[in-house]
Amino acid sequence: MSTPKLQKHENGTYYVYWSEGRRSKRVSTGSKDLALAKSYFSTWLSLEQSDRTARTHEAKATFAEVWGAYRDSIDRRKGPTLIRVRSIGPHLLKAFGDLHPGAIAQAHVDRYVRDRVAGRIGRAAQQGTIWLELNKLTTACNYAIETGLITEADRPRFKTVEAPEARDRWMRREEAQRLFATAERERGGARLSRVERFLHIALETAARRRVIETLTWGQVDMEAGVIHFHKAGDRRTKKRRPSVPISRSLRAVLDRAYAERQGDLVLDHDRPISPSFDRVARLAGLPDVTPHVLRHTAATWMARHGVSLWKIAGILGNSVAMVEKVYAKHCPEGLAEAVETISLGARPSPQSWGTRPNGASDVTDTLSVADGQPS
Repeated sequence: MSTPKLQKHENGTYYVYWSEGRRSKRVSTGSKDLALAKSYFSTWLSLEQSDRTARTHEAKATFAEVWGAYRDSIDRRKGPTLIRVRSIGPHLLKAFGDLHPGAIAQAHVDRYVRDRVAGRIGRAAQQGTIWLELNKLTTACNYAIETGLITEADRPRFKTVEAPEARDRWMRREEAQRLFATAERERGGARLSRVERFLHIALETAARRRVIETLTWGQVDMEAGVIHFHKAGDRRTKKRRPSVPISRSLRAVLDRAYAERQGDLVLDHDRPISPSFDRVARLAGLPDVTPHVLRHTAATWMARHGVSLWKIAGILGNSVAMVEKVYAKHCPEGLAEAVETISLGARPSPQSWGTRPNGASDVTDTLSVADGQPS
């Protein structure tokens, strides 16, 4: 392969020209602007170098094989990420499938980001979606390293897009009441609907959606007053499933639901609750409320009622650091104690405030003296 060169065509567009053997080749930069063409040329050179490395690399597995192994592991576990992994796979495979993981370079990732944003791979995607997809790429490679499919030296190293800020949507009391009232109105019979049961459990325990969907009556210990969200034999992941006490209001709901039960699962079956939930939320005038919002709402309400972040972390099954990052702003009590110590009596009481004839305030004079300035 000859040294590639960037040249302007007679039509005004810049092309990359090179030759392989006796054949001349070219590729359009798609731009008539020299600066943009140079940027394209730089990326193209990086990709060509990475692709040549990939073709000559004695790889144990391509990324397509790595992803296949990871997907199979998810299929066997039938975990909550199964649907998401299946939807992400085609996008990642189109961009990286033929490459060895160790050959995936920053230029490949940058091109993937551009193609996903522009809709050239799948439908146009937002930053949060792309961040999740690249995270799954890394997760799949980590799994391949753990299982010996590839080695640590084959781990792809690249800078991903920034993680999106977490949505801070939580419900006010009036919104929650509206949601419950709508679910009751849409019940269609005397028996508590799946959505009603889900609403009560989610808001009273702050449990994740999938954990509630798969909850069995065997995990509900009414005698001890505890729901054990972790099933014996289940693989433990970073998303911990704690045991949460049953509140008085939830006990009444569970007593009724148990009397009306139609099987071993609290929600009758483990299919996604989202379609039914979304319908009730729309009818309640809350189209932006998702099942996860209930978990966030429960944690926010606890924080605003003075529950310690340590206890909230225990109920959520998250680290204290993560809970502090998200919910500390809803805990004003500790900060209130701190600000009360700032002036320590340096300011006059409101009862002593007055206005002098020249318009100067007693408060201003007092603060000036306190600051060591002449009054």
